[in-house]
Amino acid sequence: MTLLKVTGLTDPADAARAVALGADMIACVFYSRSPRYITTARAWEIRQAIPARIPLIGIFVDTPAPLIQRVIDQCQLDGAQLFGGEARDELAALRGWSFKGVAARSVEEAQVAADLYLDRKTRRTLRAAWLLHLRGAIARRWDVAGDLAARAPMLLASDRLRLEDVAPAIRRVKPWGLDVWRSIERAPGVLDADRLAALASSLRDADDGERRSSEDAKAPPPS
Repeated sequence: MTLLKVTGLTDPADAARAVALGADMIACVFYSRSPRYITTARAWEIRQAIPARIPLIGIFVDTPAPLIQRVIDQCQLDGAQLFGGEARDELAALRGWSFKGVAARSVEEAQVAADLYLDRKTRRTLRAAWLLHLRGAIARRWDVAGDLAARAPMLLASDRLRLEDVAPAIRRVKPWGLDVWRSIERAPGVLDADRLAALASSLRDADDGERRSSEDAKAPPPS
């Protein structure tokens, strides 16, 4: 099953509604230049508003590791996504689960990012998970993401993800998770429940289609 990560919500009620509509993870943005930035106090309110079983992820950009750890502890985050120029070894400085998020505007940038941040010793494990954010000319290059997703569990994100993109993206990339924000908002940080419901439904339909295709491929030929 492809996990659905909803990023950037700023209201606890919206976060709870997103979980009810199918979100498997909620991510809070702790980057002050983002229109989706929230304080640690608001992040704690979101943590209290969603079930304990739902991971709450913090997104940080070039933030010192001690400060990240302080926010993780204070807000009881389940993980940290580092989305700046951090080196891979900075992930190891954090207790618990952390992963790298990278943005790529070209095939070459995506390949370089994969070579820099994927740990071949722990490939195909959650510890090797990463997020690839496709932007610009490759925002819908599912073939690029699919080739790299074979190396380690990938959270797939795109600037221009549309409802009709969900099925082909899942079919080609087979990501560990799909990361959404702009496509399910009414305004930055404000949930559009109808859009999220439609996207979640499309994602589950795509998963079901992939499962049926896999089962058909394994079935013995008719006698």
